[in-house]
Amino acid sequence: MDTGRRAVLAGGMISVMSPILGAARRPARAAEAIKLGIGFAPTDDFVPIMIAKDRGLFAADGIDASITIIAVISNVPAAIMSKSIQIGSTTGPALLQAVEGGLDLVIVSGMSRLNKEHQLVSLLVSKQSGITKAGDLEGKRVAVPGLNSLLDLLLRRWMAQNGVNPKSVTLIETSFPAMGDMLRNGTVDAAILKEPARSSALKSDAGMRLVDYPFEVRPDILNTFWIAERSWAMANPAAIQGFRAGLAAGIAEFERDPEGGHAIEQKYYKSPGGLMPFFSATVTPADIEFMRELSQQFGLVEGKFEARNLILP
Repeated sequence: MDTGRRAVLAGGMISVMSPILGAARRPARAAEAIKLGIGFAPTDDFVPIMIAKDRGLFAADGIDASITIIAVISNVPAAIMSKSIQIGSTTGPALLQAVEGGLDLVIVSGMSRLNKEHQLVSLLVSKQSGITKAGDLEGKRVAVPGLNSLLDLLLRRWMAQNGVNPKSVTLIETSFPAMGDMLRNGTVDAAILKEPARSSALKSDAGMRLVDYPFEVRPDILNTFWIAERSWAMANPAAIQGFRAGLAAGIAEFERDPEGGHAIEQKYYKSPGGLMPFFSATVTPADIEFMRELSQQFGLVEGKFEARNLILP
């Protein structure tokens, strides 16, 4: 891992290069292995976890990891509270709504970020829509990968910043794979597309790229991260340490051998490939404050919590 990359990963409250994670890695005897259930959605954001499991990186840190693919990421908090998994993936708005709903969840680590060098998300428009600028979206139908999801809220923020009332646009919830055909046949006028679905839609000429809107809202956005039930996390520091160490090793291994990482990914779910996320374990209070402000803007949460308290030291 080069010095520049190392500096980026080390720049937050949670970092893969923290003193704890930088300690010598010691293989654990089988009897000492900590069983840990990890759940995440089927996207490229979580390839380092697959690598850490497949190549024994978790085992090297005393973790007997089991992986569960959870089709809908909003179901992760419920899976954690039911104890079917201990650590799961989520996004900012989903976590904040769960916390305000009474779930005592805490952020264990970051996972992926959206930034200028890794713009995985675009707003595509159909060729027959006549959309060439933000104002043209008024009265149109836009496909989103989940109402009140992070990508939905970021799009609404971008529209508002560009003088478009988000309420003037009809949002249609659907999956990324379906969006290309919906653009092509005119079911929707525009769609939020994320890699690798974006590349597939562009290659098939299903639509045209209008804007990489997340970067215009904020230059660096916490995309996905890991959460656990607070009481469990506080009672199991060795599991947290082992998870963080395995994640850090998985990120480093992907950087060393991305093609090998893609091959491992195919064992868990079939991905067509494409531009990969920026993997980082960093999470800061500023990341969560932005998510709170974004979620408050569109009425998802009241925001009566301390962002810092949601991050496990």
